Amino acid sequence: MDLPTCPACGQSVLEDDAQECPFCGASMTGKPGGRPAAPKPPSRPPQAKLPPGKKPDPSANIPAVGKPAAAPAPKPKPPDDDDPFAIDSSESANAVAVSPRMGGGRTLEVACPMCETKGYVAPKAAGQLVKCCNPKCLVPVFTAPAIERKQAVADPEPKAHSSAGLFIVGSVGAILVVVVAGVWYFMFNEPATPKPRPGLPTNIPPLPRAITTADPEKATAPASNGATPAPPLAGKSPRELMQQEFTLLVEASRDASTSRKPFCRRLAIQACLDLHDAAGVEEQLEQLQKVTKKDSHEAVLPFVALGWQSLADQRDAELKSRLDDAISRATSLPIRSRYPAEAAGSLAALLVAAGRVADAQAILDRHHISPADDNLAAALLTAYATGNFNIDRRLPARSFNNWQAPLETGVTLVLAAHDRQEAAQAWAASQVDATARTECTLAFAEALAHNGLQHNQPEKWKLALHAGQDLSPAGHARLLARLAALQLDAGEQGVKSATDLAAQAQSRLDSIQPPSPIRFNRTRDFLEFKPADSAPLKLAVLAAHDLAEVQTRLKQLESAWKNVETALAFTRGMAPSPSYIRYHDRRSRQPGFPAQLMHELDLKNEDQARRAANDFKQRCSDMLKTSAARLQLQVSILGAAADWNLLDQVWETIRTQSGITDLNDQDPLLTTSLPDIVSLRYEAVGNQEKQTAIQELRRTVSRPGGDSATDPYPYLSDLASHFADAGNAADAAQTLLGVKDAAGVLDDCWLRLSCRLASHGKFAEALQLLVALPDSVLREDGLRLIAALAASQRATEQFKAAVKSKISSAAHTEMAAISAGIISGLATLTGN
Repeated sequence: MDLPTCPACGQSVLEDDAQECPFCGASMTGKPGGRPAAPKPPSRPPQAKLPPGKKPDPSANIPAVGKPAAAPAPKPKPPDDDDPFAIDSSESANAVAVSPRMGGGRTLEVACPMCETKGYVAPKAAGQLVKCCNPKCLVPVFTAPAIERKQAVADPEPKAHSSAGLFIVGSVGAILVVVVAGVWYFMFNEPATPKPRPGLPTNIPPLPRAITTADPEKATAPASNGATPAPPLAGKSPRELMQQEFTLLVEASRDASTSRKPFCRRLAIQACLDLHDAAGVEEQLEQLQKVTKKDSHEAVLPFVALGWQSLADQRDAELKSRLDDAISRATSLPIRSRYPAEAAGSLAALLVAAGRVADAQAILDRHHISPADDNLAAALLTAYATGNFNIDRRLPARSFNNWQAPLETGVTLVLAAHDRQEAAQAWAASQVDATARTECTLAFAEALAHNGLQHNQPEKWKLALHAGQDLSPAGHARLLARLAALQLDAGEQGVKSATDLAAQAQSRLDSIQPPSPIRFNRTRDFLEFKPADSAPLKLAVLAAHDLAEVQTRLKQLESAWKNVETALAFTRGMAPSPSYIRYHDRRSRQPGFPAQLMHELDLKNEDQARRAANDFKQRCSDMLKTSAARLQLQVSILGAAADWNLLDQVWETIRTQSGITDLNDQDPLLTTSLPDIVSLRYEAVGNQEKQTAIQELRRTVSRPGGDSATDPYPYLSDLASHFADAGNAADAAQTLLGVKDAAGVLDDCWLRLSCRLASHGKFAEALQLLVALPDSVLREDGLRLIAALAASQRATEQFKAAVKSKISSAAHTEMAAISAGIISGLATLTGN
């Protein structure tokens, strides 16, 4: 494509719609070939004498041609901070036009972030303001992405510059590159070869996990590592501090990037609700509408919060309006990321409270993300609904830091936090899935019992006990075990009740006979095998685990280990041994396998043998998943038992089960991360001999690749926990960053450990851990959470001091999250 040519100077001009030549200033509307008469240049002042060998600069002292000096343009009115469609006219005038087609030197593709229209600019426009080629674009001016150059390439027609200026610019650029590279290396770079694991200090007294919900009225400032604590509220009331943080939150919202303004405004709306500022809510809703579409999903949580107020005040018409607004916006929730699950769970709880159970279930069914994301979303929902912001504590119905039906259980706990007992029971009863129904019932009963103990309301405790009457024996045993744990949390006065409840739970569990292990003596048995529903067996596993934990706290170690073995026995009835399936999966891929099947199954021809071989391969593929899940559950059971003074028994089980020669009966525990976990436990208690023996044996065992049961996540989570318990946030972060976690399996660990540190006044360490997070959204969630936790503990000023020392240049969204968290935490102190 031919480019327009200036009629005066003959230069090719890149912009199709240029009115004036950017080189000489002449009009581009003159006839082709006709040059206007060049004005006579004024007399030049004498040039300074140049050094020998240096040529004079031909562009020096040449005056501007073609236009008289113009009066300075009036300063354009700055756009509204909160209006993304308000455009700075000065930026638009200086922006390089984007061409819809490639050609004429336009080889760099750019995409408008507003309308996503693609176009092309010259490479030299990279990093500069450009103007979208879509005339209907609402925000047409944006910055073209910078491009990396392996080496500098000289322009064919270089412009004249001062060599001194170039040297200064180049030097500054080089310094910036070195500084940025250094920061990137030390903060995010992973070495090519893994660094050896730092030695774990022996006999570390671990930070105790928060077990029960703290009473905000009795909250006190946590210890600050020997330093003199600041005044709890620095002489200000909680209300004054909330107003102070709200001002900072609004400022951060204004300064945030356009794409993140909706998030900040959502936090501001919640802050206004905590402040009981109705006018502020309306103002912030208006601002949210300015920075996003009317049906934006960012408004789901604010409308849900407003709906709870309408429900409490029995304003039915207003409640219906809030629900309709929230539901219409929920249709635009994205299908990925954790926020949709959190928003869906929050909306579902309000729908259940309003009697719309079917609508609530439909919302949840559309927004399940993944087990890891759903679990963390449910934990965060519970944290803000209950006003206890420590997700490291024991949460109702959660074992191994997981729920089986996380969003459904989260809805139950939100309803319980709003004291909607009948609605919570109705929601649990409405669950079609037996696992979800049992877990929701457990969550409701456990939350009710905890509330009854905390506020000395025995009638709630009786209701909680009665809730288990309709559960299966395994479900009832699990409920009794978890209620026993609540009694132990209450102190010495609860030991007798806990002992009685544990005995009742043991009786219920003993009434369930573990199934025989799944084994195959013939090939035909394998092909004809039909797996049973494993959900009841998994419930029995969880019941045995929860009861064993209580028994260790009651010093009933023999009974506890017996229940650990019972839990393992139930897992062996869920799926075949991974060792057996792995062996036959490899065998099925050998060239002569169809002929072997023909002989083993007494088949008549090769076609039957090929069909049988294909069926065999498919069964192996399916059972690899179920057998891996069985092995992972065994790792969780024994990993927990290693914390219960049962370490020797755990290691003996690993050795014994891994050494069984019959693949049907073998539990290949040595191929998992469990030996690393046990080795770490022995190191922590100072048993170096046993730790060394495990590591030596570990090196002799081959570990199959690609098996979910052999992933490093349990070990990495465990190791990071030990470093966090020692106050070593740097090594905890390095450990969690040591493996690619695309599925977000370790997200929960990041936030739990941050809460554990913050709950014990280690705010600097908690912040150090969060700052290392590569996921900016998760980092914002964590900052908001620990800020709320600190404020609820009356440690706002200590936390702010730690923020100032550890976060030198936080993003506006991070500062907004911190302020919003502080406001939520302080609201628990004001009785809101």
